[in-house]
Amino acid sequence: AHDAHFASLQHEPMKQAILTYMRWCDAKYQPSTIHSCRAGVLGFFRWLQAAYPHITQLNGVTRPIALAYATYLKQKVDDKTYSPKYRSDLYRRIRLFYEFVIVEGLAATPDRNVFAVGDTPEDPDPVPRYLTDQELQTILRYVATAATARERVLVILLLHTGIRACEVVNLKSTDIVQ
Repeated sequence: AHDAHFASLQHEPMKQAILTYMRWCDAKYQPSTIHSCRAGVLGFFRWLQAAYPHITQLNGVTRPIALAYATYLKQKVDDKTYSPKYRSDLYRRIRLFYEFVIVEGLAATPDRNVFAVGDTPEDPDPVPRYLTDQELQTILRYVATAATARERVLVILLLHTGIRACEVVNLKSTDIVQ
């Protein structure tokens, strides 16, 4: 199933290690995660093949190459091709691939993982964790002046309990305690 995705890779030892990793991912992960693993590994090895065509073994990837890849991903974020989160995901996927290769002792395994955790910034937090006072005042003003009764109940429930929207949706009348 994965062979077609990696057909464009030229170096057979690398391709075999990748296919071994993908079989492991198949046994461990859900389809969406498998897709993410494949995208991360494929993206790196396509970049490697174009930027460093002379590298034919996994242990040929050095720390400077890993940092060059991190720089390449940063440039993709800077030119708005990738989001910061996607960059982090791609780099994490190749780091996890190399961890797998090392643990499994596959052919031409490097001595250590050249992809370090701190090479890219931490994932940005896309969800604000709190409302500012101004945001809260705006919401309360709307609730007091223009909201329907249903909206008022929902907003006050959310603000006073901290319950998540998905939890509100699943509330039943039997969940209410007086």
